[in-house]
Amino acid sequence: MISPDVPFSDLEGFFEEADEHLQGITRLLLEFEQRYSGAEKDRPLTALEKAQQVEKINALFRSFHTLKGLCGMVGLSAGAELSHAMESILREIREGHLPFSAELISALIEGVKRLTVVIAALRDSSAQPPAIEDILQRLQGYHPGKAPSKKPAILPEEPPAAPEAQGSVVEKLLASLNALEKALLEEMKQAQLTIGVVVYDPTRQPSAGSRVNQVRAFLDEHGKIIKAQPVIENQVVRFAFLWAGKTPPQAPNLPPLDWTVVWEPEQSAREQPATPAPASEAPAAPAAPPAVISTVSIRVDLARMDALMQTVGDLLITRSRLEEILPELRGAPPAALDRLEQMIHRMGRQVRALRQTVVRMRLVPLAEVFSRMPLAVRDIAMQSGKEVQMILEGAETEIDQSLVERLLDP
Repeated sequence: MISPDVPFSDLEGFFEEADEHLQGITRLLLEFEQRYSGAEKDRPLTALEKAQQVEKINALFRSFHTLKGLCGMVGLSAGAELSHAMESILREIREGHLPFSAELISALIEGVKRLTVVIAALRDSSAQPPAIEDILQRLQGYHPGKAPSKKPAILPEEPPAAPEAQGSVVEKLLASLNALEKALLEEMKQAQLTIGVVVYDPTRQPSAGSRVNQVRAFLDEHGKIIKAQPVIENQVVRFAFLWAGKTPPQAPNLPPLDWTVVWEPEQSAREQPATPAPASEAPAAPAAPPAVISTVSIRVDLARMDALMQTVGDLLITRSRLEEILPELRGAPPAALDRLEQMIHRMGRQVRALRQTVVRMRLVPLAEVFSRMPLAVRDIAMQSGKEVQMILEGAETEIDQSLVERLLDP
């Protein structure tokens, strides 16, 4: 039942964020289903594949945990219960108490489909909320004898930081690596990537607020995060990332970061006795300057974008009227007329540039239209008992957001 105190604008934000999490969850679960029900289901995972699987399980856990909180904030108890049940299963898998299987993944997919229907029912006040008892019973059957844990979720790659201890942040981070993380570290070395520790201190830019998620996203985009964990020193919380990439992380607008090299391909080659470094070799380059993040994304309602486009249109009309008035001012000093004419032309260029910017802001990838197709194709394949290969081409093509919304239902 939705709380009457929840404003409509908050519900719209809830729908948008919930839809993003549901799409991400569905994509990951379909990847797992393909792996555990396909021809390679019995093939052992490599060390790198195990590390990647751990990351995906953590991502699923975080999404279910977030959905549980979102549903709780708007008073959607059925959604919170479903999210909690699936979050509990992910916790069991993550802690090694429950193995992955095609049947378990299928149950999770059915749970996500029911959760999607539960959330969608909020858009229609006359719609009857779907029952969830059957799917809850099915999900709870995967951890019998152990009630779902209600303690706060703590991700394995970000364990609670201990108070100030002996050794540097780098030493503590390296000492905390588990077997999978050590295997991933070796994979990165074999790939000849530079490995180092990036430390982000939020107190350096207190006015900007915490941007640890932006730092993580930037590092994920430009390399591979092997391990991440908070570090407490002198009652100050910082965030340390063991990271591998081709070059040290650098970007123009990221909060200040500390970068410490742990392993370099060139350094490893110089340490081998068979290939000593020449005496004339130049000294190693100094550590990269503090890196900073490049982009920040926000949601903007389409109605506001339409209002901005209308304003741009009004500016174009105003410029045209100024051009019409210009011939009537021929009695004015020529120098003043020239300056006025130049200003009108400059205004025209600026308004056209503004219009192009607004148009680009409304463009989104066509992939959003097809994001729901894999699950539909999967259901059809299971019902028909046939193998189906789905191929999408041109999904990166960008079109207006309003067209995407109109195409979603068809």
